[in-house]
Amino acid sequence: MTVVASTGCSANLLAQVNSLSTPTNRHLRIIPSDLTFSGKGECLTARGSSLPGLIHEHCNQTDEKQLLSPAEIPSDIWALHVKADERSHDFHKAYSSYCGTSGALAKLDFGQIFVGDANHITTKCKFAPLVNFGSFVYTEIVRDKTSSNWPNWYKMLADNPVECESGEALTAFKLDSGRQKYKFECSKIGGLGSCFDYYSAQVEVPHFHEAKAYWEKPMRMLQANCGENSVLGGFHFEFSEGGRWQRIRYQCCKAGGAPVTMDPRGQVPDLVSPFDGVFCPTQLDASGRFKYQSADRVLAFDRDVGKWCLGSSCSKITNQASAIEVPGADFDVVNVSDFDGEFLGAGVPNEAGAKPLSVEDALKLKPPRRPQQPWMPELEEFKAEQPKYANECLNYENLWKEVSETFTNEEDEEMMTISKLEAEPATKETPIPDYHPCEVAKNAGGIFGPYGGGDGSTAPENMMYSDWNDCMQGDIERDLASATAGYHGALSGFVMDMVEEGLGVVCGAIPDVMIAPFGAGVALNPGEICSQVAELVGAIKKFAGPASEFHFAKKEYDIQKEGYAACNPLQIGFARAFCDIHCVRDAVIRGDRSIIRNLELATKKTNSNLQKMVKWSVDAARTETGWLADKLDYMHAINFAFLSDIRDKLTPETELQEVMRTTDRMFDEMQGYAEAASFDELSRITAKDALEKFVHGAEAFERLNVTEAANATSLLLNDLDALHQTMRRASRGRSRSEILSRQMEQQVTRLQQMARKQLNTLGVYRLESNASAAHRRHLATMVEAASLDRIWWQLRVKLDAYLDIAEAEVKSFQKSLEELASYNECKSVFSSLMSTYTKSMRLMSRSHRQLRSTWREASGLLGELASVVVDTDAFGSFIRDQGAEVGCSKNGRMEETMKQVRSALFGMAFLHHRFRAAQLPTPRTDTVAMAAKRLDDAYGAATAEHCKSIAN
Repeated sequence: MTVVASTGCSANLLAQVNSLSTPTNRHLRIIPSDLTFSGKGECLTARGSSLPGLIHEHCNQTDEKQLLSPAEIPSDIWALHVKADERSHDFHKAYSSYCGTSGALAKLDFGQIFVGDANHITTKCKFAPLVNFGSFVYTEIVRDKTSSNWPNWYKMLADNPVECESGEALTAFKLDSGRQKYKFECSKIGGLGSCFDYYSAQVEVPHFHEAKAYWEKPMRMLQANCGENSVLGGFHFEFSEGGRWQRIRYQCCKAGGAPVTMDPRGQVPDLVSPFDGVFCPTQLDASGRFKYQSADRVLAFDRDVGKWCLGSSCSKITNQASAIEVPGADFDVVNVSDFDGEFLGAGVPNEAGAKPLSVEDALKLKPPRRPQQPWMPELEEFKAEQPKYANECLNYENLWKEVSETFTNEEDEEMMTISKLEAEPATKETPIPDYHPCEVAKNAGGIFGPYGGGDGSTAPENMMYSDWNDCMQGDIERDLASATAGYHGALSGFVMDMVEEGLGVVCGAIPDVMIAPFGAGVALNPGEICSQVAELVGAIKKFAGPASEFHFAKKEYDIQKEGYAACNPLQIGFARAFCDIHCVRDAVIRGDRSIIRNLELATKKTNSNLQKMVKWSVDAARTETGWLADKLDYMHAINFAFLSDIRDKLTPETELQEVMRTTDRMFDEMQGYAEAASFDELSRITAKDALEKFVHGAEAFERLNVTEAANATSLLLNDLDALHQTMRRASRGRSRSEILSRQMEQQVTRLQQMARKQLNTLGVYRLESNASAAHRRHLATMVEAASLDRIWWQLRVKLDAYLDIAEAEVKSFQKSLEELASYNECKSVFSSLMSTYTKSMRLMSRSHRQLRSTWREASGLLGELASVVVDTDAFGSFIRDQGAEVGCSKNGRMEETMKQVRSALFGMAFLHHRFRAAQLPTPRTDTVAMAAKRLDDAYGAATAEHCKSIAN
C-alpha cells in the first residue's frame, strides 16, 4: 500500500511486511513518487511511548519502533501539530480570553470572565486547525467592571446564549470596556467532529441579588471544560430562582485528529517477496512430516541435509516436525487464520407462543413505584494539622508564644486570629548537647558591673535581646570609665610638673630686700625663701606622684577585672544568631513535613470521600435506571396492547384510512418537533438519523398492494411510533411558543449584525467625505477655477445629504429591531412595535427615493466636471501657471485636483454599493464610466506633455 503525500513533498509511504510484523503493523518506508529506491532508505519511526509523533530514520528491519499501524498515522500527525503548537500567543486576563493562531477555547473559567479574577485563571486554549477567524459578535450582557453591583446578571446571562455555527468553535470571549458589553468570536475549524451537550456542576446560589457578595463565589465555581480532545462550541447559562441554583449547558466539539485520509494505491510488484504465498499440506513424507504445496512451489523437509527447504533456500539444521518458525531461514512460515464462521446478533430471544395482553388486562397493570434513593453517605471532614516546633526555639519568653494572623474568609470578611505556637513533645524533655547553638546562647552570661552601668547582679540564663543590648552597653561604659581614669592620671602629673617648673622661674626673678626701721636695718633674701618652697613642692611631688599613679592603676585594674567577669556581647550575639538560624531551619523542615502529612491525610480523605460518592452515585443511578426500565416495559405493554386491539378491529380498508389519519396527526406533531430539534447539533443528528432510518424502512411499503399493505400496517405504525418518540425526545420538550421565540431571537440577531455592518460602512464613507471636503477647502485657496469648485461642492452636497438620510434609515432600522427583541421578551406592547416599524419603513422609502435622485444628479455633475476639465485644458493650465517642476509634483494643483476627482469617484462607488445593499435595481453607469475615462485621459495627456522631462 502506498499513500500519496502533498504536492510539496513528492514522496509515497510504502507499507511493508517483515518478520516482526503483526496483522495491524507495517514497516512504513518513504519512497520517491516513481516508486524506485535503493539502499536502506528512510522509514517512519515512533518517538517512544512517552513522546507523541513521528520521526524518520534509516530503515532497520529489526527496530520495533519502525513497526507502525497505518490507521494511527492521522493521530501521529495530529500529535506533531499539537507538539509544534506552543500556545504562546494566547491571551488570558481578567474579563477577557483570546486564543492566538490555530487555537480554540477548550476550557472557560466564569470566575475570570465575569468576576474578573486574574489570580486563579484556569481558562485554556487547545490547538485546532483554524481555517479563518470569525468576527466579534456583541451580546446584550452588560457589565460595568468598576462597580461591585451587577443588576439582573442572571437574566442577562440566561437570555443571551453564546452559540457558534456548525463547523465553528469559540476562539475569544471578552468584555468591551468602552461599550460595557461582552462579545465573542466564533472561527471556522477544519476537521471539526461531532458536537455534544454537557452540563456543569449545579452550584447553589444564596440569593439572586445584584450585590457582588451573592454572586461572586457561585460564579467562580462555574466552568465549561471540554477536556483534552474537544473545543468549546458555545454555552447557555441556566438558573432556578425557586431552587436557588445555577449551571451552564455547554457544547463540546471533537477536535482530536487531523483531517487526514489514508488511501491504498496497490502493491509495488518489484517488492513482492519470492517466498510470499499460501502453502497447503498435500501429503506426508517418509519421516511423517507434511509437504506443503503452493501454485508453483513446494515447501518440504530434506532428510539428507536435515533442513526445511523452499526451492534452493533452506533453514538451519533442525529436527522440527513442523515448518512453523524454523530457525535460520530466509523466509517465515506462519499459520493461515480461518475466519469462516456464523455470526449471529446476541439480542433478547423471542418468547415462543407468547400472547399479547388485552387492553383490559394491560390497564390492570400497576405502574412501577419509584424506589427510594440510597442515603447520601456522610463525608469525612479534613482539618489541617498545625506544625509543632523545637522547644528550645520557643523559649523566648513571650516573643514566640503566639502568632496573630489577618485573612479574608469565604464571605469576604476580614478576620483576625491569634494562634498559640506549640512545642514538639519529643523536644521538651530531651536534653540538647553543650555545643548546640541554643544551649551555648542559653549558658552564655556574666555580671552587670557598676563600671558598665549595672548594679553588680549576674546576667540571667538564656539572655534575651534586651539583656544582650545591656551587655553591649556595659562594654561601652567600661571603655569610657577606663579612658576617664587614664585622662585624670595624666592630668595630675601634668599639673604637678607645671607647678614645680613655675616656682623655679618665679624664684629666680625675686630681688633681695633691706628692712631698716628707725635706722636699724635687717637684710631679707626672698629668692632663697622661694627656692626652699620649690624644694618642698618637689619633695611633695616625689611622694604624691607614685601614690596618684597607683590609685589610677588600681582603678584601671578594677575596670578590666569587671570586664573579664561581665557578659561578652560578641559571644552572646553570635550564639543567639546561630540559635535563630537553627530555629529557622527547624521551622522550615518541620513545616514542610507538616505540609506533606496534611497533603497525605487530605488525599486519603478525598479518595475515601470520592469512593463513597462514586458508590452512592452508582447505586442511585442503578436504582433510577432500573425504575426507568420497568416503567418503559410498563408503557410498552400498554401501547402494544392498544395497537394490537386496533389492528384486530380494523378491516384492511378502514385500517388504511385510520393509518392515514394517525400518520397525518403524527407527522404534524413531528414537524414541530423537527423545528425544535434544529436548535442544537446533538438534536439535529439524532433527528436526522431517526428520519433516515424510517425512510429506509418505509421504502419497502411502496411495492406492496392493498392487501399486503394492510397486513404490514402494524409494522408501519410501530416504526412511525418509534420515530415520533425519537423526534419528541430530540426536541427536548420545547413548546411552539419557545420555538418561535428562538427563531425570532436568531433572526433579530442576524438582522442586528447586518445593521451594524451597514452603519460601519456609512461611517467609513462619512470619514472619507469629511476628509475630502477639508482638502478641497485647502485647495480652493490656491485654485482660481471657480467653476470646478462650484461643481465639486454641488456634488459633495448631494452625497452628504444622502449620507444623512441613510444613517437615519439604518439607525431607525436598528431601533425597530431592538423594539422587536423587547416585544419578543414581553417588555413592550404591539402598538409600540408597529409605530417603530412604520417609522422605519417611511425612512426606508425616503432613503430609496433620495438614493435614485442623488445618483442621477451626481452622474450629471460628474460629467459636467469632466467637460470643464477637458474643454478648458485645466490640467495643462495648472502646470503652466506653477511651472513644470512644481505643477507636476505631488503638491501641484493638478495632483490636488485629481485627488478630488478620485474622492468624487469614491462617492459614486458608495452610491452604487447602496443600490446593492437596498436590493434595488442596479442603475446605469455609462455616464459615470465615460466621465471617469475622459478625466483619466486628460490627466495622462497633461502628464505626458509637461511632466515627461521632469521624470527624465
